[in-house]
Amino acid sequence: MAKIILKTELWLIELQIKHTAVCDAKTLRDAFSTQDDLKQRLAKLEGVPVNG
Repeated sequence: MAKIILKTELWLIELQIKHTAVCDAKTLRDAFSTQDDLKQRLAKLEGVPVNG
């Protein structure tokens, strides 16, 4: 269940990145940071080695 939730969150953050105006640098930074965090959490759940 946790994998489904993380994948859904990751999908939503990717939508936010695609639809955020490029001039809004802070929102993009926050979205990319969240995306990185979600990818690391998902990799840990799936047993994939994580850098950092």
